[in-house]
Amino acid sequence: MTTWEVLKKYPPCIVRVFAKQPTKGTRVRALSNEEISIESGIPVERVFQISMSTRWDNISVKEMRAFIKGCGFDPFNSSDRNRANAYFRRDFGRKFKYLKDSPWFESTFKPIIMKMERDKVSLHL
Repeated sequence: MTTWEVLKKYPPCIVRVFAKQPTKGTRVRALSNEEISIESGIPVERVFQISMSTRWDNISVKEMRAFIKGCGFDPFNSSDRNRANAYFRRDFGRKFKYLKDSPWFESTFKPIIMKMERDKVSLHL
């Protein structure tokens, strides 16, 4: 897969919804914008703006790298891509449960998902 194909298939909003951290066993929890901000060095407001983007067009390479690092999901890493693809092969009802269970669902994830639906960004990798 070329760099351009990776960037098209894994826009910022997809990288953001995969920003999660393991908890107990196989359970995970979604990362907050604040956690991503701390890890990436990007201001919280900008983390949200990038998260709402369905394309990398208006994001510098420096910000892209920092955002990817902060989210802990690297679309250029084949292991991360394989995990994402395996995730989409799971039972539909269990997909993104960690987002729905997150205290930030209404304020952070619901707007991202709605934007993805409007812009026809596929969650089926």
